[in-house]
Amino acid sequence: MTMKHKPFEKLVPEWQHKQEEDSRPPEKRSLSERPTLPAPKKESVASLEVNSFDKEPSKDGIVECHFEKKLLGRVDAVTSIGGPGSKYKHNEDAFVIHSDKNSLVVAVLDGAGGSDNGELASRIGSEAFLGTVQKGDDLLDAFDVVSQEVQEEARGGYLTATALHAVRLKEGGVRINVATSGDSKVLTIRNGERLPEGTTDFQNMAQLAVTTHGIEPWEYYNHKFLAVITGGLGIGKSTIEPPIFKQFDHMEGDVSILASDGLWDSVSEYEVIELSKEFHGKELEQKLFELILERNGQDYFVIQHSPSHSIMKDGYGGGDNVTIVVVG
Repeated sequence: MTMKHKPFEKLVPEWQHKQEEDSRPPEKRSLSERPTLPAPKKESVASLEVNSFDKEPSKDGIVECHFEKKLLGRVDAVTSIGGPGSKYKHNEDAFVIHSDKNSLVVAVLDGAGGSDNGELASRIGSEAFLGTVQKGDDLLDAFDVVSQEVQEEARGGYLTATALHAVRLKEGGVRINVATSGDSKVLTIRNGERLPEGTTDFQNMAQLAVTTHGIEPWEYYNHKFLAVITGGLGIGKSTIEPPIFKQFDHMEGDVSILASDGLWDSVSEYEVIELSKEFHGKELEQKLFELILERNGQDYFVIQHSPSHSIMKDGYGGGDNVTIVVVG
């Protein structure tokens, strides 16, 4: 079966790192070495934990989760094979959520490496991710552990992933850490605009063409190497881009959208931001989901990249699995 994503090093082997694989489990970093804030000690309070693989999908292959979270407002999540227009018959995506009194962790995982192995990578990754956050690990350690376990157990499968970790500070307020590896990503919106410190970039050849070779940003969506990732979990050290980690302090009204490339390859940041001005929470998640299902069923559709630029995208190959989580 063909791979959904092609790891970067298989396309351009001369760009591989020459380091030998280190089979030892990753060592814990000291707090001073971590760019993300560690979670506080667990308190004996009720918590919520969700793994989309543990929930029975609807007859349309959809798994949803919706709940109120005082720390950041709402969490609304959906994962799907991508509707009738998807080229996939089963879902290799997943979302996981861990919430307690003082913290919230959300992750979107997208398996790759062949159909069976991609789904296996997502299952292993989702369990490993929840296991790390249960112990109070931060996103840096969580990504290390997930990558190690997927590489050892997924029979060649690997992941792209994006995650958000919110922590209540003792002095008041909430600090949010976001992370991305591969072409899943998180977009944070503040006062109707993109918040750079809460938004991650894609790690694939198309994004490299935009940032280093000067192609226009809207040409990203039709780039011939759109599916060639330059980062990921479980691939090994031969990827050229390590995970992205960012941090910001939450302000009331902030909204973060975490999604797999099933959304981002066909919907622009501009379109998401415009929808967020009219819809919120569950309604925003549903509008985004409906938009991608509509586009997955079309041979061609228009993506509005900005007020002044749009591009026609060829959707003839069929849509992708899609996972969307709206936080706030």
